[in-house]
Amino acid sequence: MKMIKAEWKNLLQNKVLLISFIAILTIPILYASFFLKSVWDPYQQTSHLPVAVVNEDQTITYQGQKVDVGDQLTAQLKKNHNLDWDFVSADEAKKGMKDLKYYLVVKIPKDFSANAVTLVDEKPKKMNLTYETNGSLNFIAEEIGEIGIREVESQVSNQVTEAYGEALVKVADKIGGGMEQAASGANQIDQGTKKLGTGNTEITDNLNKLASSTVTFSGGMNQLQSGLVTYTNGVSELDTGANKLYAGSSQLENGINELYGNIPALESGTSQLQSGMAQLSAGSAKLEQGLRELQQNLDAPTAQQKIKELQSGMNEFEQGLNLLNSKVNNPAIDNLEAKIKSFSPVLNRIEGNLSDLENALSPNGQQQYLDQMVAHVNSTSLTPTEKQTLIDNITQVFNQQVSDHQGLLTDMRADINLVLNDLGEIPKGLAAVQQLQGGVSELATDFPQIKNGTNQLAGSLNTISSAVGTSGNQNTLLGGATALNAGINQAAGGVNELNAKVPVLAAGVGKLDSGSKQLNSGTAQLVAGTDKLNANSPELLSGANKLATGSDELESGSAKLANGSQTLGQGITQLENGSGELATKLGSAANDFSDLNITKANINMLASPVKLDAKPYSVVENYGQALAPYVMSLALYVGCLVLNFVFPIRKVSMLEQTSTAWWASKVSIGLFAAIAMAIVQVSIMLLLGLQVDNIFEFYLTALVTVLAYMALIMFLAMAFDNPGRFAAMILLIVQLAGAGGTFPIQLTNSFFEAIHPFLPMTYSIYAFREAITGGIGTNLFTQSLTILFIIFIVFNALLWLAMRILQKKHLDGISQLDNNQELQGLEK
Repeated sequence: MKMIKAEWKNLLQNKVLLISFIAILTIPILYASFFLKSVWDPYQQTSHLPVAVVNEDQTITYQGQKVDVGDQLTAQLKKNHNLDWDFVSADEAKKGMKDLKYYLVVKIPKDFSANAVTLVDEKPKKMNLTYETNGSLNFIAEEIGEIGIREVESQVSNQVTEAYGEALVKVADKIGGGMEQAASGANQIDQGTKKLGTGNTEITDNLNKLASSTVTFSGGMNQLQSGLVTYTNGVSELDTGANKLYAGSSQLENGINELYGNIPALESGTSQLQSGMAQLSAGSAKLEQGLRELQQNLDAPTAQQKIKELQSGMNEFEQGLNLLNSKVNNPAIDNLEAKIKSFSPVLNRIEGNLSDLENALSPNGQQQYLDQMVAHVNSTSLTPTEKQTLIDNITQVFNQQVSDHQGLLTDMRADINLVLNDLGEIPKGLAAVQQLQGGVSELATDFPQIKNGTNQLAGSLNTISSAVGTSGNQNTLLGGATALNAGINQAAGGVNELNAKVPVLAAGVGKLDSGSKQLNSGTAQLVAGTDKLNANSPELLSGANKLATGSDELESGSAKLANGSQTLGQGITQLENGSGELATKLGSAANDFSDLNITKANINMLASPVKLDAKPYSVVENYGQALAPYVMSLALYVGCLVLNFVFPIRKVSMLEQTSTAWWASKVSIGLFAAIAMAIVQVSIMLLLGLQVDNIFEFYLTALVTVLAYMALIMFLAMAFDNPGRFAAMILLIVQLAGAGGTFPIQLTNSFFEAIHPFLPMTYSIYAFREAITGGIGTNLFTQSLTILFIIFIVFNALLWLAMRILQKKHLDGISQLDNNQELQGLEK
């Protein structure tokens, strides 16, 4: 007791040490109160945390309705006071972030509303709500901002879900109506499948017939293949004939051109012939008249004069006869006849070729060609659309060509018929000309005799009279002149008729010349067409071969199709059963839909299906209350540590005292300081507004904690002096990380989890949490206080043992804290 009194007397008399002692007693409450008050309830102050909002969303129109999610979101944020929302532009937000004005920048992109309506699209797009934080400025502020933005995200998600929920309700109403229609349709399908089953049976029978008939078809295709060989050979011959026809038409065109060129000469010759025949007729008439007058006047005195006139007429007649003979027997007329005769076979061939062309361009011929063309196109590797397009184009061009050629052939047929008719008339005129040529030639041959006879007439009138004879006796001069005049008149009539036919012939030849040119052009086109046809023959043969191969495949496929139809029949039976069930189920589903009564509450349920119903096991009012166990434990430990740094723990107050007395003197100071720290800290924390669940447990925890801390630190400082104090500081640092005061110990690494059960502060925090907010449990509370009390007992015992050893080694009173030791002098 003496040494305890001496220890306290020295403390009270040393003003510097006393002031330091008293100040040390306030360290825990200063540490705890200042720190806890600064973070007492920060989450209630988030409305002062500046956050920038940049709205770049563009309003859209969707299904006739205005969609402006960005504007709606900013309107809601203006009503939200959880954070200090500042609505600015992108540049202002960037500058504010750089100037450390904002802890968080929220950006609503321009496609925010556009993406909101893509839920039912094939590739929906999320509504990206971007935000930028500056954790370096303050990490907790970053966390708070992220919590706020997640709440915004949740609100937007709920709004979008609610909007789609309303749309789904409308769709559900339509589906209900559709279900009723579908049920009705399913009944119709059921009836239809029954008919389909019946029809499929008939199809199966017909497919079996088809399968058997494809064998015949395959044989027919082989015959077709053989026939196409003959056809292509015929096409080749047709091509050859067309080339010959083209050559003949060219010759015909040249001949007709030559004939047309000789028409003017023919017209001129026939005109001259007509003129000469008129002169000859007039001369023969005069000759006959003169012979008659000669016969009458032979005995007249003027007979001699008449004979002279007769001789003069004979000379004129001879000149006209020679002219007529030269005109009638003109080689041009003979050449004309030869040319006309040479036209006949050419025209006949042309007529035959025209007939062939007319047959080829007839409806049957056109259809045959189109069928061949369609079959050839279908045998190619083109797609069905390309095949049909090619067939339509070829058909259009073919029909146009046929139309043009039919008009051309019609004109050519009319021209050729006209020419043929005209040429048929020409031989008649030529026959008359030939008769005239014969008569004129005979007259020209015999007329010299007549002329001689006339000259001899002048010598003998009697002979003349006898030679003149009568008109009925052709052996006499008068009879011959009469017959000659009659023949000349007949020939003149034929010449007149010939002259009348020549213009008709010229017009026909002109048309024939024009038609021959068209015919030559048409045959050229025909040759081009037959050349193409002949060139396509190999491809046609190839297509026929493929078609023959395809017919074999068709034979095989038709059999498979028949088998498949039977399988289809079985499937139709199943479909019939299924359609009946479908109709029943759809009807039931329609009734279920009609029973649905979706209200606003259902839509809200869809948007927010989960409601958090918090039932706290224990209640922590605020952040200060949550940190109080950790900070108070830490503050008490710091107070004890500072005391052992300042107070001369090894200094003895009286010499020649036992180690137990020395121990008791130091423990009395430590216990008083510890108890004072605990009572002051707890009381002032209560005055500052800390809500405590159990005040008794609160005070008890503080007392047991501070006693354990004081015993532990006093032992380290007494036993090891400055190294012990350093070890106490290291233990403080380790406990800061391993006691689980801020984050759950499970969130730290394995090292801190391993040392966690061996740290005194671990149990101090547990006990303070139970006392302040509850929820730890009486068992853990009792266990924690028990462990702390054991620490107090054990380290007090170790302290006594250490002081005993120091005294035996005469180290009592010796410390490395020299300056501190000088604060208290030895008692004198």
